[in-house]
Amino acid sequence: MKILIGIAHPAHVHFYKNFIWEMKKTGHTVDIICRDRDIVAELLDRYGFEYFRKSIKPKSDKLFDPLSYINYPRYEYETYKFVKKCNPDVVTAVGGTTMSHISTITDTLSVGFIDNEDRHVFSNKFTVPFLDFICTPDNFTDDYNGNHIRYSGYHELAYLHPNRFTPNTKNLEEYDVDIGERYFVLRFVAWEAAHDITQFGFSKKDKRILVKKLSEFGKVYITSESELPPVFEKYRLPIPPHLIHDFLYHSNLYLGDSQTMATESALLGIPAIRCNSFVGENDMSNFLELENKYELLYNFRHSNKAIKKAVELAQEEKIKEIWDKRLTRVLEDKIDVTKFMVHLFEKIENTIQ
Repeated sequence: MKILIGIAHPAHVHFYKNFIWEMKKTGHTVDIICRDRDIVAELLDRYGFEYFRKSIKPKSDKLFDPLSYINYPRYEYETYKFVKKCNPDVVTAVGGTTMSHISTITDTLSVGFIDNEDRHVFSNKFTVPFLDFICTPDNFTDDYNGNHIRYSGYHELAYLHPNRFTPNTKNLEEYDVDIGERYFVLRFVAWEAAHDITQFGFSKKDKRILVKKLSEFGKVYITSESELPPVFEKYRLPIPPHLIHDFLYHSNLYLGDSQTMATESALLGIPAIRCNSFVGENDMSNFLELENKYELLYNFRHSNKAIKKAVELAQEEKIKEIWDKRLTRVLEDKIDVTKFMVHLFEKIENTIQ
Protein backbone atom coordinates (compact mmCIF):
# COMPACT_ATOMS: atom_id res chain seq x y z
CA MET A 1 0.00 0.00 0.00
CA LYS A 2 1.17 3.52 -0.82
CA ILE A 3 0.55 6.09 1.91
CA LEU A 4 1.07 9.83 1.71
CA ILE A 5 1.34 11.80 4.97
CA GLY A 6 0.85 15.55 5.17
CA ILE A 7 2.90 17.27 7.88
CA ALA A 8 1.97 20.84 8.83
CA HIS A 9 3.37 21.21 12.35
CA PRO A 10 6.36 19.86 14.33
CA ALA A 11 4.04 17.86 16.62
CA HIS A 12 2.74 15.99 13.56
CA VAL A 13 6.23 14.62 12.95
CA HIS A 14 6.17 13.03 16.39
CA PHE A 15 2.63 11.77 15.87
CA TYR A 16 3.48 9.90 12.67
CA LYS A 17 7.11 8.86 13.18
CA ASN A 18 6.46 5.47 14.82
CA PHE A 19 3.65 4.74 12.37
CA ILE A 20 6.04 5.40 9.47
CA TRP A 21 8.66 3.03 10.87
CA GLU A 22 6.08 0.31 11.54
CA MET A 23 4.50 0.54 8.08
CA LYS A 24 7.85 0.50 6.32
CA LYS A 25 8.85 -2.61 8.26
CA THR A 26 5.99 -4.52 6.67
CA GLY A 27 6.75 -3.36 3.14
CA HIS A 28 4.43 -0.38 2.72
CA THR A 29 5.55 2.75 0.87
CA VAL A 30 5.29 6.00 2.81
CA ASP A 31 5.78 9.43 1.24
CA ILE A 32 5.77 12.71 3.15
CA ILE A 33 4.84 16.20 2.08
CA CYS A 34 5.49 19.00 4.56
CA ARG A 35 5.03 22.70 5.00
CA ASP A 36 8.02 25.01 4.87
CA ARG A 37 7.69 26.29 8.43
CA ASP A 38 9.08 26.14 11.95
CA ILE A 39 11.30 23.12 12.67
CA VAL A 40 9.33 20.55 10.65
CA ALA A 41 12.13 19.82 8.20
CA GLU A 42 14.72 19.75 10.99
CA LEU A 43 12.78 17.04 12.83
CA LEU A 44 12.20 15.00 9.66
CA ASP A 45 15.92 15.15 8.93
CA ARG A 46 16.75 14.06 12.49
CA TYR A 47 14.63 10.92 12.03
CA GLY A 48 16.07 10.17 8.59
CA PHE A 49 12.81 10.64 6.68
CA GLU A 50 12.78 11.65 3.04
CA TYR A 51 10.17 14.25 2.22
CA PHE A 52 8.95 16.81 -0.27
CA ARG A 53 8.94 20.33 1.14
CA LYS A 54 6.55 22.72 -0.52
CA SER A 55 8.24 25.69 -2.13
CA ILE A 56 5.36 28.01 -1.31
CA LYS A 57 5.52 29.48 2.15
CA PRO A 58 2.49 28.46 4.22
CA LYS A 59 -0.33 30.86 4.81
CA SER A 60 0.31 33.16 7.72
CA ASP A 61 -1.30 32.30 11.03
CA LYS A 62 -2.19 35.95 11.49
CA LEU A 63 -5.85 36.65 10.94
CA PHE A 64 -5.54 39.83 8.88
CA ASP A 65 -2.56 38.96 6.71
CA PRO A 66 -3.80 39.14 3.06
CA LEU A 67 -1.01 36.79 1.93
CA SER A 68 -2.73 33.98 3.83
CA TYR A 69 -5.66 34.18 1.45
CA ILE A 70 -3.61 34.77 -1.70
CA ASN A 71 -1.24 31.86 -1.11
CA TYR A 72 -3.71 29.23 0.04
CA PRO A 73 -5.01 28.23 -3.45
CA ARG A 74 -1.42 27.97 -4.67
CA TYR A 75 -0.58 25.93 -1.60
CA GLU A 76 -3.37 23.44 -2.33
CA TYR A 77 -2.38 23.28 -6.00
CA GLU A 78 1.18 22.29 -5.14
CA THR A 79 -0.22 19.55 -2.90
CA TYR A 80 -2.46 18.42 -5.75
CA LYS A 81 0.52 18.08 -8.10
CA PHE A 82 2.45 16.00 -5.57
CA VAL A 83 -0.51 13.69 -4.92
CA LYS A 84 -0.89 13.12 -8.67
CA LYS A 85 2.84 12.32 -8.88
CA CYS A 86 2.85 9.88 -5.93
CA ASN A 87 -0.50 8.29 -6.78
CA PRO A 88 -1.05 7.06 -3.19
CA ASP A 89 -3.74 4.62 -2.10
CA VAL A 90 -4.39 6.63 1.07
CA VAL A 91 -3.55 10.14 2.26
CA THR A 92 -3.52 11.09 5.93
CA ALA A 93 -2.85 14.10 8.15
CA VAL A 94 -3.59 15.55 11.56
CA GLY A 95 -6.57 17.78 10.90
CA GLY A 96 -5.59 17.92 7.27
CA THR A 97 -7.79 20.50 5.57
CA THR A 98 -5.62 20.60 2.44
CA MET A 99 -5.13 16.83 2.29
CA SER A 100 -8.88 16.22 2.66
CA HIS A 101 -9.65 18.58 -0.22
CA ILE A 102 -7.04 17.13 -2.56
CA SER A 103 -8.02 13.55 -1.75
CA THR A 104 -11.57 14.36 -2.84
CA ILE A 105 -10.42 15.92 -6.10
CA THR A 106 -8.12 12.98 -6.89
CA ASP A 107 -10.55 10.30 -5.65
CA THR A 108 -8.04 9.06 -3.06
CA LEU A 109 -9.00 7.58 0.31
CA SER A 110 -8.33 9.93 3.21
CA VAL A 111 -7.81 9.43 6.94
CA GLY A 112 -7.87 12.43 9.24
CA PHE A 113 -6.82 12.43 12.89
CA ILE A 114 -8.79 15.26 14.47
CA ASP A 115 -7.04 16.71 17.52
CA ASN A 116 -9.37 19.61 18.31
CA GLU A 117 -13.08 19.58 19.02
CA ASP A 118 -15.39 21.59 16.77
CA ARG A 119 -16.17 24.20 19.40
CA HIS A 120 -12.49 25.17 19.47
CA VAL A 121 -11.51 25.25 15.78
CA PHE A 122 -13.53 26.52 12.85
CA SER A 123 -11.38 24.64 10.31
CA ASN A 124 -13.03 21.30 11.17
CA LYS A 125 -16.07 22.46 9.18
CA PHE A 126 -13.89 22.63 6.05
CA THR A 127 -12.07 19.36 6.75
CA VAL A 128 -14.33 16.66 8.20
CA PRO A 129 -16.93 16.60 5.37
CA PHE A 130 -14.21 15.64 2.89
CA LEU A 131 -12.63 12.81 4.92
CA ASP A 132 -13.34 9.13 4.33
CA PHE A 133 -12.24 8.13 7.85
CA ILE A 134 -12.40 10.48 10.84
CA CYS A 135 -10.43 9.42 13.93
CA THR A 136 -10.83 11.08 17.32
CA PRO A 137 -10.16 10.21 20.97
CA ASP A 138 -13.24 8.61 22.50
CA ASN A 139 -13.62 11.40 25.05
CA PHE A 140 -14.30 14.00 22.33
CA THR A 141 -17.93 15.12 22.40
CA ASP A 142 -18.28 15.60 18.63
CA ASP A 143 -20.20 12.95 16.70
CA TYR A 144 -19.50 12.73 12.98
CA ASN A 145 -21.49 9.56 12.26
CA GLY A 146 -20.49 7.60 9.13
CA ASN A 147 -16.85 6.59 9.24
CA HIS A 148 -16.12 8.22 12.58
CA ILE A 149 -13.69 5.98 14.48
CA ARG A 150 -13.12 6.60 18.18
CA TYR A 151 -10.06 5.29 19.99
CA SER A 152 -9.32 5.13 23.71
CA GLY A 153 -6.26 7.30 23.83
CA TYR A 154 -4.72 10.71 23.50
CA HIS A 155 -3.09 12.03 20.35
CA GLU A 156 0.24 12.25 22.22
CA LEU A 157 0.19 8.53 23.10
CA ALA A 158 1.20 7.82 19.52
CA TYR A 159 4.72 8.80 20.60
CA LEU A 160 4.75 8.91 24.40
CA HIS A 161 3.22 5.54 25.22
CA PRO A 162 5.85 3.39 27.01
CA ASN A 163 5.84 1.06 24.00
CA ARG A 164 7.14 3.96 21.89
CA PHE A 165 9.16 6.17 24.22
CA THR A 166 12.18 5.40 26.39
CA PRO A 167 13.96 8.43 27.86
CA ASN A 168 17.62 8.81 26.91
CA THR A 169 19.76 10.49 29.56
CA LYS A 170 23.00 10.44 27.55
CA ASN A 171 21.52 12.81 24.97
CA LEU A 172 20.89 15.39 27.67
CA GLU A 173 24.36 15.08 29.21
CA GLU A 174 25.81 16.15 25.87
CA TYR A 175 24.08 19.52 26.38
CA ASP A 176 25.19 19.91 30.02
CA VAL A 177 21.77 19.11 31.47
CA ASP A 178 22.08 17.63 34.94
CA ILE A 179 19.07 15.35 35.45
CA GLY A 180 19.99 15.02 39.12
CA GLU A 181 19.11 18.64 39.89
CA ARG A 182 15.61 20.04 40.26
CA TYR A 183 14.50 21.94 37.18
CA PHE A 184 11.29 23.37 35.85
CA VAL A 185 10.17 23.88 32.25
CA LEU A 186 8.17 26.93 31.17
CA ARG A 187 6.50 27.16 27.76
CA PHE A 188 5.10 30.38 26.31
CA VAL A 189 3.21 30.71 23.02
CA ALA A 190 3.03 33.72 20.72
CA TRP A 191 -0.78 34.17 20.63
CA GLU A 192 -0.66 35.25 16.97
CA ALA A 193 -2.69 32.49 15.31
CA ALA A 194 -6.13 33.27 13.92
CA HIS A 195 -7.85 31.08 16.52
CA ASP A 196 -5.94 32.93 19.26
CA ILE A 197 -7.60 36.29 18.59
CA THR A 198 -9.04 37.62 21.91
CA GLN A 199 -7.28 34.78 23.79
CA PHE A 200 -4.46 35.24 26.27
CA GLY A 201 -1.86 33.50 28.39
CA PHE A 202 0.89 34.83 30.64
CA SER A 203 1.71 38.55 30.52
CA LYS A 204 5.31 39.79 30.61
CA LYS A 205 4.84 40.70 34.25
CA ASP A 206 3.50 37.20 35.03
CA LYS A 207 6.54 35.64 33.38
CA ARG A 208 8.96 37.71 35.44
CA ILE A 209 7.17 36.82 38.67
CA LEU A 210 7.04 33.14 37.74
CA VAL A 211 10.73 32.91 36.90
CA LYS A 212 11.73 34.74 40.08
CA LYS A 213 9.60 32.55 42.36
CA LEU A 214 10.50 29.18 40.79
CA SER A 215 14.22 30.03 40.74
CA GLU A 216 14.13 29.81 44.52
CA PHE A 217 13.46 26.06 44.32
CA GLY A 218 15.40 24.89 41.27
CA LYS A 219 16.68 25.75 37.82
CA VAL A 220 14.29 27.34 35.31
CA TYR A 221 14.28 26.65 31.57
CA ILE A 222 12.12 28.50 29.05
CA THR A 223 10.93 27.49 25.59
CA SER A 224 9.04 30.19 23.72
CA GLU A 225 7.35 30.62 20.33
CA SER A 226 7.98 34.36 20.34
CA GLU A 227 11.38 35.99 20.74
CA LEU A 228 12.68 35.86 24.29
CA PRO A 229 13.33 39.24 25.96
CA PRO A 230 17.04 39.71 26.86
CA VAL A 231 16.25 39.31 30.56
CA PHE A 232 15.09 35.72 29.91
CA GLU A 233 17.87 34.73 27.52
CA LYS A 234 19.88 32.90 30.20
CA TYR A 235 16.89 30.60 30.80
CA ARG A 236 16.60 29.49 27.17
CA LEU A 237 16.20 25.73 26.65
CA PRO A 238 19.70 24.40 25.84
CA ILE A 239 18.68 21.33 23.80
CA PRO A 240 17.68 20.73 20.15
CA PRO A 241 13.94 20.24 19.50
CA HIS A 242 14.05 16.49 19.00
CA LEU A 243 15.16 15.99 22.63
CA ILE A 244 12.28 17.88 24.22
CA HIS A 245 10.53 14.77 25.54
CA ASP A 246 13.70 13.42 27.16
CA PHE A 247 14.09 16.84 28.76
CA LEU A 248 10.49 16.99 29.98
CA TYR A 249 10.66 13.46 31.40
CA HIS A 250 13.41 14.40 33.85
CA SER A 251 11.90 17.75 34.87
CA ASN A 252 10.16 18.35 38.19
CA LEU A 253 7.39 20.62 36.92
CA TYR A 254 5.93 21.95 33.68
CA LEU A 255 4.00 25.21 33.45
CA GLY A 256 2.88 27.08 30.34
CA ASP A 257 0.13 28.64 28.28
CA SER A 258 0.51 26.15 25.42
CA GLN A 259 -1.78 23.21 24.74
CA THR A 260 0.24 20.26 23.45
CA MET A 261 3.17 20.41 25.83
CA ALA A 262 0.85 20.43 28.83
CA THR A 263 -0.60 17.10 27.72
CA GLU A 264 2.84 15.71 26.90
CA SER A 265 4.11 16.55 30.37
CA ALA A 266 1.09 14.96 32.05
CA LEU A 267 1.55 11.79 30.00
CA LEU A 268 5.19 11.63 31.05
CA GLY A 269 4.14 11.68 34.70
CA ILE A 270 5.30 15.26 35.29
CA PRO A 271 3.17 17.68 37.36
CA ALA A 272 1.75 19.96 34.67
CA ILE A 273 0.03 23.33 34.88
CA ARG A 274 -1.74 24.88 31.89
CA CYS A 275 -2.88 28.48 32.05
CA ASN A 276 -4.72 30.35 29.30
CA SER A 277 -8.10 31.83 28.44
CA PHE A 278 -9.32 28.62 26.77
CA VAL A 279 -9.72 27.11 30.24
CA GLY A 280 -13.30 26.93 31.45
CA GLU A 281 -16.52 24.93 31.18
CA ASN A 282 -16.13 24.56 27.41
CA ASP A 283 -12.50 23.44 27.58
CA MET A 284 -11.36 20.50 25.46
CA SER A 285 -12.31 17.08 26.77
CA ASN A 286 -8.75 15.77 27.01
CA PHE A 287 -7.70 18.58 29.36
CA LEU A 288 -10.79 18.11 31.51
CA GLU A 289 -10.23 14.36 31.73
CA LEU A 290 -6.54 14.64 32.60
CA GLU A 291 -7.45 17.04 35.40
CA ASN A 292 -10.71 15.66 36.80
CA LYS A 293 -10.29 11.92 36.29
CA TYR A 294 -6.55 11.34 36.42
CA GLU A 295 -5.33 14.36 38.44
CA LEU A 296 -2.24 14.77 36.27
CA LEU A 297 -2.93 18.28 35.00
CA TYR A 298 -4.02 21.57 36.52
CA ASN A 299 -5.94 24.00 34.29
CA PHE A 300 -6.18 27.66 35.26
CA ARG A 301 -7.66 30.63 33.46
CA HIS A 302 -5.93 33.23 35.61
CA SER A 303 -2.18 33.47 36.09
CA ASN A 304 -2.15 34.28 39.79
CA LYS A 305 -3.71 30.91 40.62
CA ALA A 306 -1.34 29.10 38.25
CA ILE A 307 1.72 30.75 39.81
CA LYS A 308 0.51 29.92 43.33
CA LYS A 309 0.04 26.25 42.40
CA ALA A 310 3.46 26.16 40.68
CA VAL A 311 5.21 27.41 43.81
CA GLU A 312 3.34 24.83 45.88
CA LEU A 313 4.26 21.92 43.60
CA ALA A 314 7.88 23.08 43.22
CA GLN A 315 8.42 22.48 46.92
CA GLU A 316 7.06 18.93 46.96
CA GLU A 317 9.92 16.46 47.38
CA LYS A 318 8.16 13.13 46.66
CA ILE A 319 5.67 14.30 44.09
CA LYS A 320 7.12 12.07 41.35
CA GLU A 321 5.95 8.93 43.18
CA ILE A 322 2.38 10.26 43.38
CA TRP A 323 2.32 11.22 39.70
CA ASP A 324 3.74 7.84 38.63
CA LYS A 325 0.79 6.10 40.29
CA ARG A 326 -1.66 8.44 38.58
CA LEU A 327 0.03 7.87 35.24
CA THR A 328 -0.32 4.10 35.71
CA ARG A 329 -4.10 4.56 35.79
CA VAL A 330 -4.00 6.38 32.46
CA LEU A 331 -1.91 3.71 30.80
CA GLU A 332 -4.25 0.99 32.07
CA ASP A 333 -7.19 2.79 30.46
CA LYS A 334 -5.60 4.05 27.24
CA ILE A 335 -4.07 2.35 24.23
CA ASP A 336 -0.86 2.53 22.22
CA VAL A 337 -2.20 4.91 19.55
CA THR A 338 0.45 3.96 16.98
CA LYS A 339 -0.70 0.33 17.23
CA PHE A 340 -4.26 1.48 16.59
CA MET A 341 -3.10 3.45 13.52
CA VAL A 342 -1.26 0.47 12.08
CA HIS A 343 -4.28 -1.83 12.53
CA LEU A 344 -6.58 0.76 10.97
CA PHE A 345 -4.46 1.09 7.84
CA GLU A 346 -4.15 -2.69 7.56
CA LYS A 347 -7.96 -2.90 7.55
CA ILE A 348 -8.14 -0.16 4.92
CA GLU A 349 -5.64 -2.07 2.79
CA ASN A 350 -7.94 -5.10 2.83
CA THR A 351 -10.82 -2.99 1.50
CA ILE A 352 -8.88 -1.67 -1.50
CA GLN A 353 -7.30 -4.94 -2.67
